[in-house]
Amino acid sequence: MKNEFGKFGALLDGVKKKLDQASSQIDDVARKSRTIEKRLNQVEELPSNPQPLLRELLPREEEDDDDLL
Repeated sequence: MKNEFGKFGALLDGVKKKLDQASSQIDDVARKSRTIEKRLNQVEELPSNPQPLLRELLPREEEDDDDLL
């Protein structure tokens, strides 16, 4: 009987270690999630129609023709 309780105790220790590992990993993931969320809050949202902005960023066709000469 003592032998069986010893095995049971060892199994419980193993389960406790695994639960502690899982809890630690959950804490790490939650911390990273908060960090990502803070960084995303600093990012500006793009307008719903970014095409006017794209025209300003892309070179004009006339400028491209001059570069070829």
